[in-house]
Parts: sequence; structure tokens; C-alpha cells
Amino acid sequence: MFSKQEKANFSRYWKGVFKYIFFVLFGFTALRVALLFLYDDAENVTLFSILTGILIIGVGSVLVSVLIALMAIFKER
Repeated sequence: MFSKQEKANFSRYWKGVFKYIFFVLFGFTALRVALLFLYDDAENVTLFSILTGILIIGVGSVLVSVLIALMAIFKER
């Protein structure tokens, strides 16, 4: 289905896009949690909610990165 060159390009695109999306979303979540602690709303923050947020960030970043990489590969064709 894909040539070796397309697979190599996909890997390069996916990794490049993923790290930026992940770190932006992770930073946003860290800022949100820090603001909750800063304004004394920390009773709403649990370890489970933080882990759930990190899981959602990870899965969402992977899905978006894969879609962007696939679009770039198909656009090159």
C-alpha cells in the first residue's frame, strides 16, 4: 500500500507533529491545574482526574498526529 519512502516520511511527520501537539496540550493542562490550586479550587483536582486528562491528551495527540501525517503523505502523491 505504501512504499518504503512513504513509510519513512509518515514516521518523520508523525513524530514531528506529535511532540508539538502533546506538549502544548500538556502545558495547557498543567496551567489549568496550577490555576485551580492557586485560586483554592484544589478540592476539584484528584489524581484520577489528572491521569484521565493525561490519557485523553495522549490519545488525542496520537490521533490528530496520525491524521495530519496521513494527509501530508496523500498530498505528496
